[in-house]
Amino acid sequence: MLTPMPRTSRPATCVGSPARAALPRVALERWFLALVGPKARVSWEVNDCGEACGCPADSGRDLPVCAQVSAKLENGDVATVSISVGTNEQGVSGATRSGGRYVMRGNTTKSFRSLSAFARAVRKPRP
Repeated sequence: MLTPMPRTSRPATCVGSPARAALPRVALERWFLALVGPKARVSWEVNDCGEACGCPADSGRDLPVCAQVSAKLENGDVATVSISVGTNEQGVSGATRSGGRYVMRGNTTKSFRSLSAFARAVRKPRP
């Protein structure tokens, strides 16, 4: 089931850049949905990029804002990408920064240094 990305995150999410020649410059939504395929169950969320501690120190910080997309794949794996799109105080900016990229297979979670490595792992058949 394909679920569209929340409108608050759409303008600033781009996968590739001139510095990352291995990936095309396309919207995260389009790239991710093409990667996981039409049968994946996709969900979106906007979060603090995992930086909030829930403690009093959070009240004095301009926490980052991430657009995160997860998909449960046909083989049972869960693929997740998070992209920083701005901060709570400054709002959504035009610049994005890649956050987490990981695939969960059963009880094992594998993180990836690049979106291209993440994409190869998602496409790789499960043993």
